[in-house]
Amino acid sequence: SAEILVKHFIYMLSNQHSKFLSVAEYADKLHITSKYLSTICRCVTNKTPSQIINEYIIREVKARLTNSNLSIKEISNIVGFANPSHFGVFIKRNTGKTAQELREELIWRDIVNPKAKFHQRILCFFSMSAFIRTELDSVSS
Repeated sequence: SAEILVKHFIYMLSNQHSKFLSVAEYADKLHITSKYLSTICRCVTNKTPSQIINEYIIREVKARLTNSNLSIKEISNIVGFANPSHFGVFIKRNTGKTAQELREELIWRDIVNPKAKFHQRILCFFSMSAFIRTELDSVSS
C-alpha cells in the first residue's frame, strides 16, 4: 500500500547519515517512479519527498554540528554537498541561519539546558523504536 511505501522511504532516510540520495534514487530503491513517490508522499504526509529529505538532512546536520568537532565544510561533504556554498544556501533557506550561527545556537542551548539534549535523545530513541515496531507489525500482517 501507499502508506507502507512511504514508511519504507522514511525508514531508508532515518538510516541514512551521509550522502543523502535524490528523490529519483530513493524511488528507484523502492522500485517505483519518482512521480508515484511524490504522489503517495503528498497523500500520506502532505509533504513532497524533497521536503522530507530536506528535513532529514537538517536533522543530520544539526546532530553533526552539536556532537562533533567536524568543520562545516566536512559536514557539508558528509551529507552530500560537493559545493560548500550550496550547503550554506541550503542551511540558510531551511533554518534562517548560517551553519555557524546554527552551531552556536545549538551548542548554547545545550550549555544553558543540558537536560534538553538528553531528553531529545530519549524521545528520538522511543519514537524511532515505535516507528520500527509499527513497521514490523505492518509487514508481518
